[in-house]
Amino acid sequence: MIKQSIQDDIKDGFKKTIAKNLTLGIYDRIETAPLHRRKGLATIVLKKLEDLAMSRAKTKGLLVATQAGKVLYEALGWKLYSAYTSIVIPEPGY
Repeated sequence: MIKQSIQDDIKDGFKKTIAKNLTLGIYDRIETAPLHRRKGLATIVLKKLEDLAMSRAKTKGLLVATQAGKVLYEALGWKLYSAYTSIVIPEPGY
C-alpha cells in the first residue's frame, strides 16, 4: 500500500506528464455575444487561439461546435469528424 501523500504526488505527476505530452488543442464554449456577431470577431479569436495552441506544440485540434458555429468553422478549414453528444446523469429521485 502507498501512503496517500505519495499517491497524490504520483497522480499529480501523471496528470502533468499527460498534459505536457498532449498534442491536442481543445476548443470549447467559444461564443460571440449577439450584438457583436457578423463582424469577423469569431474568426479573429479562433485564429489567435490556433496560434496560441501551435506555439505550445499542439499539432491537432478538437473543436466542439454548435450547428450555427459549424458553418463558420468549416469555412475556416475545420472538418467534421464526429457528431458530439452530451449525456447527463440525473440526480437520484428524477
